[in-house]
Amino acid sequence: MGAMARARRIWEYLLSIGSYPAESDIQRGKRRIIVGMSILFLVLNTLAVLDLLGSGRGWLIATSLWTAAHILGSLIALRLKPNWFAGIFNLLFLFSFLVVLAETILQGGIQPTSGEILWGLLSVLGALVAFNVRAGLAYFIGFCVNVTAAAILPNWIEPLYIVEGSAGDLTFNIIAVYPAASACSQLPAATRSVTTRVWVWCF
Repeated sequence: MGAMARARRIWEYLLSIGSYPAESDIQRGKRRIIVGMSILFLVLNTLAVLDLLGSGRGWLIATSLWTAAHILGSLIALRLKPNWFAGIFNLLFLFSFLVVLAETILQGGIQPTSGEILWGLLSVLGALVAFNVRAGLAYFIGFCVNVTAAAILPNWIEPLYIVEGSAGDLTFNIIAVYPAASACSQLPAATRSVTTRVWVWCF
């Protein structure tokens, strides 16, 4: 029980990153969701690097390390400058688009990577949660552009790595990004409604 209490205190401390005295309840909820998601994906990227070690895929290791460093840097920047919240996470969401696009091209396109480009949907949901509906729709347009580029560019660029995708991997990628939609339950009703519609459009 003591260990659980300590773990809860540590988690609460991490979620407090970027808090400030005049923060509204709505902004506090948004910030905690985004910080929690960032910490989760920092852990996932670290595990991805460990999984790729010894695979000979140096560029994929580099993109995973770069992503982990960017997330960690964003959290540190938010800790130091809470009023930079919008700028910090706009950069992180745009960076995420570029990373999934680069990894998709490096491995030969959407089909060989079993829909890895779908991870870009997290930037759409992140913008809806962190900012507003207009930002979410702008990021959704960006996501569509990203998918189009991921479909076209591999025809012109030779992949560095050959992977064999499968329907099972695609299903996993879809399922893996879906839990982030649970953050919508903490949003105002109007924003939550638009978020749900955007999620349905994606699938």
